[in-house]
Amino acid sequence: MVPRGHYFRRHIRRLVSIWCSHHLRYLSYADQLRKARQLHDQGALCKQEGNLHAAKAAFEESLAALQESLPERMSEEEREGHYRVVATLNELVDVTFILKEWEECLEYCRRAVKGLQHIFGSHCWVMTGLRMLRIAFLCAKLCRRELREKAQSLREEGITALRKAEELLEITHGKDHSVFEKDVQRIRQRLT
Repeated sequence: MVPRGHYFRRHIRRLVSIWCSHHLRYLSYADQLRKARQLHDQGALCKQEGNLHAAKAAFEESLAALQESLPERMSEEEREGHYRVVATLNELVDVTFILKEWEECLEYCRRAVKGLQHIFGSHCWVMTGLRMLRIAFLCAKLCRRELREKAQSLREEGITALRKAEELLEITHGKDHSVFEKDVQRIRQRLT
């Protein structure tokens, strides 16, 4: 027969262990978020100074720090981490675009769109539309350099992205906007 006090102490130890592991995870997440913020700020400073390779490295490190600790579910405390991931991806899209690293830019663009859809659902029309337009542009650019099979899949992805971008940007900008008159038409010509 187990004494009643022994059961109680074991139960308390278990509860304390659960509580501590939960708070250590939270502290670990807070530390990761702080580290990611510092790296993001460092990348922004490098980008502003024109040191794009250092900016890219800092943004990639920031993204890695965020993704190590970011859970799939999105509670209110962890929402800032998801925003940081999308902001860092957008910075990486800009930096890799300037550096003309088209494949990486396309991948970061795809991930940024997924992140925007994860956070906002279908309600972030402006950013999603502009990123979809960038995906269409990058697909058109890469189609010319790839082999026939890969070029065809890029062309199909680009056309799909362009349709989605047109749909969203028509709502946010209107058909008379210069984005439709210049950019969309130019990308459509490259994809067909």
